[in-house]
Amino acid sequence: MGVKDLWNGLMVEKNRSQKIIGKVAYWVLFVICVMFFFICLVSEESSFRLLMVYCIVVPIVMAFPTYFSKISVKIQSFGTVAFLLFFASAYCIQAHSLTPSYGLFLGIACLASLYQDIFLNLFHLLYTIAYYVIWYIYIDIGTEKMLSMRVEEISKNHPEVKIEVIEDIVKELQGSPDIENVAERLQLMMLISGALMLMVLISWNKHQAAITRKKTKDVQDLLEIVEEKKNEAEAAAKAKSDFLANMSHEIRTPMNAICGMSELLAKSDLTPQNSEYVNMIQMSSENLLRLINDILDFSKIDAGRMELVNDDYDLSDCINEVQNVINTRLTNKDIAFLIECPPNLPLHYNGDVMRIRQILINILGNAVKFTKKGYIKLSIDFRIMQNNKVKLIFSVEDTGIGIKRSDIQKLFGEFMQLNTKKNRSIQGSGLGLVISKRMAKMMDGDINVKSEYGVGSTFNIIIQQKQVDDWVCFRTRETKPVHFYVFEPNEHYRESIRTNVSYLNMAIDFVRSKEELLQLKKQVKPEERNILMFDYVSGFSTIRQNVDKFKDISLVAMTSINDVIVDEVENVVFMHKPISVLSMDAILKNRARWNVQNGHLQMLNSFFAPEARVLVVDDNVINLRVADAYLRRYLISPVLAESGDEAIEHVENDPPFDLIFMDHMMPVHDGIEVTKSIRNIGSEYTRNIPIIALTANAVKGVEKLFLNNGMNDYLSKPIDSKRLNQVLAQWLPPEKQLTELPEKYAHMLKDLPDESSVESADIVIPDVDAAKAMRELGHSKEEYLDLLETVYEEGQKKLPLMRECVAHGEWQRYMIEAHALKSVCASIGAGNLSVTAKSHEMAVKDGNISFVQKDNANFLAAYEKLLTDIDYYFKTQETSDEQKPELSTQQLRDVMREVATDIDEYDGEAAVGKLDNLLSEYKMDEDIRRQLLRIKDRADSYEYEDAAHAILNLARMIAVR
Repeated sequence: MGVKDLWNGLMVEKNRSQKIIGKVAYWVLFVICVMFFFICLVSEESSFRLLMVYCIVVPIVMAFPTYFSKISVKIQSFGTVAFLLFFASAYCIQAHSLTPSYGLFLGIACLASLYQDIFLNLFHLLYTIAYYVIWYIYIDIGTEKMLSMRVEEISKNHPEVKIEVIEDIVKELQGSPDIENVAERLQLMMLISGALMLMVLISWNKHQAAITRKKTKDVQDLLEIVEEKKNEAEAAAKAKSDFLANMSHEIRTPMNAICGMSELLAKSDLTPQNSEYVNMIQMSSENLLRLINDILDFSKIDAGRMELVNDDYDLSDCINEVQNVINTRLTNKDIAFLIECPPNLPLHYNGDVMRIRQILINILGNAVKFTKKGYIKLSIDFRIMQNNKVKLIFSVEDTGIGIKRSDIQKLFGEFMQLNTKKNRSIQGSGLGLVISKRMAKMMDGDINVKSEYGVGSTFNIIIQQKQVDDWVCFRTRETKPVHFYVFEPNEHYRESIRTNVSYLNMAIDFVRSKEELLQLKKQVKPEERNILMFDYVSGFSTIRQNVDKFKDISLVAMTSINDVIVDEVENVVFMHKPISVLSMDAILKNRARWNVQNGHLQMLNSFFAPEARVLVVDDNVINLRVADAYLRRYLISPVLAESGDEAIEHVENDPPFDLIFMDHMMPVHDGIEVTKSIRNIGSEYTRNIPIIALTANAVKGVEKLFLNNGMNDYLSKPIDSKRLNQVLAQWLPPEKQLTELPEKYAHMLKDLPDESSVESADIVIPDVDAAKAMRELGHSKEEYLDLLETVYEEGQKKLPLMRECVAHGEWQRYMIEAHALKSVCASIGAGNLSVTAKSHEMAVKDGNISFVQKDNANFLAAYEKLLTDIDYYFKTQETSDEQKPELSTQQLRDVMREVATDIDEYDGEAAVGKLDNLLSEYKMDEDIRRQLLRIKDRADSYEYEDAAHAILNLARMIAVR
């Protein structure tokens, strides 16, 4: 509410109060009129008859100005006061006494003053003076004449009585006022003085009100100016933030292309000079991208639009990701990166892990920039607080150039870099620290720094997080003593390992040379668990050549980001530096990050669930294939359903499922509708079975949509393996999660994909980053090729369907297909087409059909080109026709008869198997191959009628030839 509105409100309140006073005065007048009416009624004097009429007419006349708002308060107040003064005067005249008039006139003066009208009080004063003047002149003279007449009359009738006695008797009978009475004079003076005092107070009050009004108006004008300037400042800030955000987004799009293309170019065959050029492009583009991200984050914080997205997370995963990023930046630098944390550090929190990771990377990244040698150490500590809150304390210590004491206050300034002349070669926006500090404050924390110039710096990052459970970072319980032996030439790594082992209260000894390393067997005690951790570069060759001397010792090779692993030794566990308590936990559990076996790196699952029953529902075959591949890594054989109706049928007729993955956007019935149908079946099983939404729209707030409609959780597409592991661990029955696989399931491990193929895969398809897709999604080369083949086969159906949707204006179905294509393209690494598909999906959602109509030809042409490129890749990879026998017409007819029989008997699996053999073993005409692929696709999709028609078409083609 503004000052003007407040003042207007006060004025309205004042008028309302005056109206109430007027109504009270009216009823006072009404009571007086009634009283006088009855006095006049019982009186025998005829002069009072006129006064009776007056007592009836006055309340009626005054009711109109009192109760009708159109009559001003001024008129109503003058009328009321005037009538009250008249009745007071009439009463005093009737009583032949001034005594009652003092109190009555003073009461009327007080009532008149409530109206806060100086003229009304002036009218009252003048009337009072006039009344008393008239009383003293006329009433007193009349009284004297009347007394003389009475004295003469009595004297005539009673001559024996003295004149003085008669006068006294007459005066006593008449009750004549004694105007000479000093008390009456004092009362009259007090009455007039009181009226004058009231007038002075009213005048002063009005003067003060005028001053207040003027000040209020001045304040109002000032506030209007401030409000105008505030709006201008907010508009300028918004324009600045919008400009920064828009420009950041606009620049990021080509920068992503530059980063991606330079990365692909770096993997191709280049001359040393060209390779150096590409590396420079990569480094410069990544630096520029980081600057853009900083500016965008700063603009969001500055505009107050930065929000924390809280979710449950594992701190160890966050630290591992930070460690990987910093290790990458330390490439070719002689700097030891160390991590230290206590074993009782809580692991599971609820908070914005992305922002925590960003803060740590910002601070550690600065340490990398300004440190030339020595070490960078990340220490983690905590303090337990109330209400399940934990204060996390991250300390980043480095041996860099340090900061001058005079410069520390400038450190968290915007766009500020210290000693820019000296640090000109170090790139950055100068926003990293201010962004980090503001983010820390958003998490009820702060960042402070201690530094000595030329020695190094220590940054302390304090944030508060909500603790989810009692899980801590070290949980291993050893049955016998553990003794660590460490062979590490770098003193910083040695001291860090000593600190972390001391946290665990375990024994540690350092091996100083290769000679001591070879004599280690003589030192170890059989009653202890002996673990040797050695630097890969310094000790691996010695271990490999003398492996027999370390048979009873657990071997852990510590590698840095710069190490290239070319050899292998059985039972050697490889761990990336730095070694922390988290690493110790993995080592002692024999569940290190990776180990060397059978010539390739093998991923170790956190658990297996071969007895778990999982249903996956998705209308897109490719998404089903991806989900199936992920779940089989847990030895889960999922049931796949391509529609909501099929899913409901499985739930009603199949054995109970432990978990259901439900696609959100499907034609006919979407995931939410299918979930409600399952819940409404009514059994305890269908009410409680966990249903996880599969969605490609993982935006903030989407979880509420799913949770409010009967789902338990959600998983975004493309599927992230870590998030999938969390979902499975949370919702699968604990008794079905096996950390140690029983012997009866051991044979199933042989069917798991060989992870080495990811590293050696050489799949080149234009605009497709196959290596990235396999790396992020965990596909083996065989799985990825199968996925590509499915994408191609499905694309032959989806492409004409989408064109048909455009032709008939079926935009809802077009949106669903674009939504599905978005995740399909992401799953194979076709990032640009995935982004385009998303833009078309969102355009339909926003009602921007004109954009789709204008751009769909380009979009679908790009989709068609992708399918053509995939097809070309497979053709170039096929075995040479010279190595295959020619497929004769008779052989083709024989096989097709068998396939037709299988189709008639609805045995699609047998038909597909025979067609696969035919396609892979024989050389044939391209048209025939295309027809066979069409038949296989229809049979594989259980479209038996279409498959039969395709067989008939092939038979006609053979007959014509």
